[in-house]
Amino acid sequence: MVISGHKHVPNCWKINNTLFINAGSLCSNMLRGKDLNSYNVYNITESSIEIYLNKIGKDRVLLGNYERNLL
Repeated sequence: MVISGHKHVPNCWKINNTLFINAGSLCSNMLRGKDLNSYNVYNITESSIEIYLNKIGKDRVLLGNYERNLL
């Protein structure tokens, strides 16, 4: 799993067996399109990874739910 920020646009991609997750912007006014300020919350268990997008002043949204590839 690769987690990055400072993209101002929240995204989540799975390429091969790797998750690439970009956080939105929590407090900047330099947003893209109609995006709102947001942050991600990760629930990681032995079997899965859930990524939630929390938009400020709005409900949270499930951005992705992935099975873990345990070796």
